[in-house]
Amino acid sequence: MHSQYEQIMEVCEEVQEQIGRKILIGVTNGIPLKNQARLERIMRNYHELRFSLETTDADTYRQVRGGDIEVIKDVIRRCVTYVRENNLECRIGVTAVVMKETLPTLETLADFAIDEGLDLFHCQHIIPMADSDVNRRVDSDPQLMALYNTIYDAIEAKMKKNPKVAYFMPQVFDSTEPMSAEDVARISTEAWLKEAEVAPAPEPMN
Repeated sequence: MHSQYEQIMEVCEEVQEQIGRKILIGVTNGIPLKNQARLERIMRNYHELRFSLETTDADTYRQVRGGDIEVIKDVIRRCVTYVRENNLECRIGVTAVVMKETLPTLETLADFAIDEGLDLFHCQHIIPMADSDVNRRVDSDPQLMALYNTIYDAIEAKMKKNPKVAYFMPQVFDSTEPMSAEDVARISTEAWLKEAEVAPAPEPMN
């Protein structure tokens, strides 16, 4: 959480009141929203909030991020409940970076998004920022690429049966050749652009 969170929120609230629309969009790991008062303030003022989450499996979450996944799942559920009970206009979703460690549990993450009534399910491939990231990429292994394609098809089928959840996933792999870092960045960017084209505009504030 930013050290000047309170001042930033005050300015944002004032601006949104002036223009009559909620325009704030944010991404969080969920930890700051353990505080209920902060959670409620965010939900009242944000048009969209995404949780940066790669898995709902306890062991995998602990390996990748550290901490207790049940705490984050509880935060997400409380956000959804608060929005519903107060009839707020705030889209809630998860955004996941697809990597070797989390790929086997990606489908269960999609199930979580559906079961909890989330609005968004967004995935992107890991973009190497350091040498150690290269070996975490799914496209570094033909077997993982094939597994991603299978999981992609399964998630797509589930999402089509649950149209409430807007989902965005990078394309399936059409070869077993590793992609360049530029290609990884390109297809992830294309997924974001596709999402921006169909995302609904912010609703007027009540």
